[in-house]
Amino acid sequence: GEDDVLIARDKAAYGEEPTVRVPYDAIADARLVLTDDLIRDALSKDNRARKEAKKRRGEPEDDAPGGAEADAAEETEQEM
Repeated sequence: GEDDVLIARDKAAYGEEPTVRVPYDAIADARLVLTDDLIRDALSKDNRARKEAKKRRGEPEDDAPGGAEADAAEETEQEM
């Protein structure tokens, strides 16, 4: 909106509104907290989208198990 932002909740608790309006004046800083789960989910979605695009173009699927998703999981395990 002009004076606020409307936020839709994925999972509102019982009795809570599914959306909330926050005035721009109340927002000082916004930050994205990047987690391993978010990275893994993004890579999974990208991998599926690439496979679908290849399928639509009639290209063969990769034989490598997991692709980018497996690579991300390996990198995450190595960092720990």
